[in-house]
Amino acid sequence: FAESDAVALDELLKQKDSYFNELQKLYGQAPIYWHAAGYGERVDRDPIKFEHFGISVVEAMASAAVPVVLNAGGPRELVIDGENGFLWSSTSNLRSRTWDLIKDSELRAAMATQAKETSDRFDASAFRSRLNELVTDLVGI
Repeated sequence: FAESDAVALDELLKQKDSYFNELQKLYGQAPIYWHAAGYGERVDRDPIKFEHFGISVVEAMASAAVPVVLNAGGPRELVIDGENGFLWSSTSNLRSRTWDLIKDSELRAAMATQAKETSDRFDASAFRSRLNELVTDLVGI
């Protein structure tokens, strides 16, 4: 591993951080976040086309964007329909749910708060806490 490789890696990491900061800024400006990975596909034929976890959904929720996500894959495990976002199965359903949020600012604000709270389960401190619990249980301290 040459010093020039370390410098290149350091520069790449700085760029990644810059891109992530920009993404967070954009999420923060978006009151609604659409997610459609897997739309029009069959999960039994091509499951890779469906979001397996939904990290982008969690990132949007952390910025208080209300998620409106395809009712499939990992995102449906994150979104509780009508509480912290909406699930959709058809484009007409997607339009309807989006208009509900646009027309009703109180609903949008309440869901944004719930979305943010949901995302907190996945932040670094929550992972550290859960890991500590698991290790403590494992070693019996």
